[in-house]
Amino acid sequence: MIAAARGTPEVNCKVDAEALICALTGVAHMEITVSEYPWAKPADYVDTLLATFTR
Repeated sequence: MIAAARGTPEVNCKVDAEALICALTGVAHMEITVSEYPWAKPADYVDTLLATFTR
């Protein structure tokens, strides 16, 4: 899906996909374990990550 979003369906984006999963897991982890910090909405982080990985 990352490759398709970039317009390069022939490119293997396995590492990028794994990095995105790690980043999204990190967002969830921080929201849960450091809940006293005034984080932005999780969707804002997801939007930022997706925009970064699909450039």
